[in-house]
Amino acid sequence: MDHDSQRVAQLIAAADPHPQQDDGDTLALVWSRIEPELHEPATPVPLRRGRRWAITGAVVTAVAALTAAAPFIATRTGVWNAPEYVSVGGPGEEYRLQGTDFASELAALGADIPYPDQASRDAVRQHMIADLTEGTEPASATTGALRTDLAKGSICAWMRTWTTATEAGRRADSAAALAALRGAPSWTAVTDVDPRPRIDGEVDAGTGVRNPTVFGYLPAIIKAAESNDRAGLAELAEASAYCVYYDDQPTAPAQAAPPAAETPSSAAPTEPGVQTGGGHR
Repeated sequence: MDHDSQRVAQLIAAADPHPQQDDGDTLALVWSRIEPELHEPATPVPLRRGRRWAITGAVVTAVAALTAAAPFIATRTGVWNAPEYVSVGGPGEEYRLQGTDFASELAALGADIPYPDQASRDAVRQHMIADLTEGTEPASATTGALRTDLAKGSICAWMRTWTTATEAGRRADSAAALAALRGAPSWTAVTDVDPRPRIDGEVDAGTGVRNPTVFGYLPAIIKAAESNDRAGLAELAEASAYCVYYDDQPTAPAQAAPPAAETPSSAAPTEPGVQTGGGHR
């Protein structure tokens, strides 16, 4: 078997670990589908997709067509958002939102972000899952974008905890919540995307208005808590939209997720985002 045939056989084995037909028959059928492309003249392809990427994609597509629908869809893609797309989708690896293990991977991403308790952590994560996976179109988001939402949910939880504890006269709990808010600017989920949070960030080219950076409301939130300004803190919670994944309740059943510790991240001072229908290309 030549090198190309060996590579195709490896791809077949990876895509269909429990084949329903003979490997030799499968290999022959795959080659019959992709061999014409190998003899076509090369055509220009998008960034990071050379001829080798196109051929490999054809092999994977052909193998997928020959096998039954996969019962497992991996959330992790192993594809990192290119620098030229960071301003659109944020930094880090692209995650499939429809991944079978999306819940556990999301839990892993947020394992280092402190929450007041497990209930608040679960509330944010479950609502994110319900919101991000409700569509039928393939969608992806970067780890930087996902960690940003997890961190904002945590900040909201600490704001709510501080307010409740302060109103109830629980000084120890109030002090703990304030300490957590003061520490938030140093969380890697924050510094990865916004190392210097500012309420008056870059000027919007279209409106001429200075918009907050990704975590631009955080300094004002901390100041309001330090000043015992509960009304001001409530206004900041509303203006910042940090509580969108904490105050609202999930609208669909969430996937269960065991605790996990791995926390991939990347650095870039930009507003992360979510992409649908194939990522950031």
